[in-house]
Amino acid sequence: MSEGSSKTFPIAFLFLLFVGILLLVIFRLREPQPVQGVQSASEPQPRLRPVGEEVVEQQSIAEPPRKSLAPQVQIVVQDKLSLTPLPLVGAFYFDHRAENSWWRGPGDSLPFGTESLDAILLVADGYVPTLISGPVLKSLTVQLEPVARVQVEIQKKDGTPVSGISLSLRGEGRLMEESILFERLKGLRELVMVPGVSAMSEERMHTVLAKWEEGRVLRSIRRQLRRMKGRWLPEEVNLTVPLYPDPKTKETDAQGIAAWDFVYTTMDLYWRHDTSLPILCEPPFDLKKEFAAEGGGFRASFTGPKTRRSGYFRVAPGENRILRSLIGDNHRVWGHLGPEFDPDKPVRIALIGVDVVEGEDGNAFRNFGTEGLLSSAPDGKFVFEGVMPGVKGVTVLQEISENHWAFARDNFTLAEGEDHNTGVLSPLPERLEISLGFELEDGAPIDFASFSQSVGWEEPVRSDLVLRQGEKELDHPIWMMIPGVPHETSLLFDGFPIGLWGAQALPLKWPQSLGDFQLPGNDACADFSSAQPVRLNYVLAKKD
Repeated sequence: MSEGSSKTFPIAFLFLLFVGILLLVIFRLREPQPVQGVQSASEPQPRLRPVGEEVVEQQSIAEPPRKSLAPQVQIVVQDKLSLTPLPLVGAFYFDHRAENSWWRGPGDSLPFGTESLDAILLVADGYVPTLISGPVLKSLTVQLEPVARVQVEIQKKDGTPVSGISLSLRGEGRLMEESILFERLKGLRELVMVPGVSAMSEERMHTVLAKWEEGRVLRSIRRQLRRMKGRWLPEEVNLTVPLYPDPKTKETDAQGIAAWDFVYTTMDLYWRHDTSLPILCEPPFDLKKEFAAEGGGFRASFTGPKTRRSGYFRVAPGENRILRSLIGDNHRVWGHLGPEFDPDKPVRIALIGVDVVEGEDGNAFRNFGTEGLLSSAPDGKFVFEGVMPGVKGVTVLQEISENHWAFARDNFTLAEGEDHNTGVLSPLPERLEISLGFELEDGAPIDFASFSQSVGWEEPVRSDLVLRQGEKELDHPIWMMIPGVPHETSLLFDGFPIGLWGAQALPLKWPQSLGDFQLPGNDACADFSSAQPVRLNYVLAKKD
């Protein structure tokens, strides 16, 4: 090789090496590169976002671009009546993994929280607070009830308001779980029930959430929500619970008014007063439904003084119900017990009011309602205050010795502006004799001693006994209930007039332990003449 050729070889080699490297770089630059910040197809889908945190949509380079994504979960809060989103809503988020938090904003799209969310509490001015069980995994529309209000006005007959009357608002049933939840959230009452103050102010929401966390009430709320949801709904369904406060007893103000906000709209309500003043409560009882006896001339009521409480009513969401009631003069009814009664023993002295009610068939019914009840008579004297005018009666019943009762009564009409003295009340000389027992379906008697031993009865078996006069067209027929009388013994009742009678026995607890027997009918009845003793037998049947 010549000297010139040996010099050009290194130059050619370096040139080729440079060209090769350049081609390799160009080739590498033309390859597709991964996009910064995008998860691969194997990475998990995003979780529900925490409150206030943005959701970043994910793509996969292994798949072609999609035309549409799945809709985002959202909560819409509406007015229950107009079905329009509320302009401003406050929300508390209770989370067992993340930090509890709050949010405020328009009701057309609320944050939905995380998968560890236990519940969301929604509040808005003028609406009933509502709990939603979590987590919210599907879009959800929640309707808040506008607050309902009940106002009772007490006036004299001339229109003068009466102040200082203690009134209570009650529902037909027990204290609801909604009220229990409301009362456990200490501070919720002040949060949503302070007039003229926004429930969604940032300062108030922050303060009340801190108070709940400090008091550790959120744990009990979560447990109760889980119990309620477990009883009522499938796992995937969100439970929605409006929270109503337990209505407090109130006194009428200078205008004679007592009012309640956030009133239940899901149950029958009534109001009552606990004074001796005669107040004609509104709304009145629906006597046709409550007290008219089917196929009979009258029926008596043994519970609650009718003139001390209203009839049932119900309010709708957003309704402002006003009930105006009149107070009458303070009539009195008083008297003395005869020597046959023992003033040192318990006694039942009842003031009975008589109403005439027209039934649907046009027949007149007489309803006998207990308007007042006394359980003692010191020195043999008694008095009823605040009695309304009308047809009345006073009855006295006392167990003067074991299984021996004495009865007396006085019937009268109380005129407007008058009082009434019954005088001395003593039993009539007549007597009823009744006994209770058992028999088989074929009429065969049952030996009570061996039967009670076979079913394990150790305590005396008792029933309530109802006695009513059987004669027609009586102005003041007797209808009396004697509670808890024993079986298989002679029961004596002094003071009940001679004539036709009806008796009905109603069992107390013992039908739950009848062994191989069952009670096809839940009572024992008989119509009889007072001239002869009568026996009422429960009919027992063998179980299949």
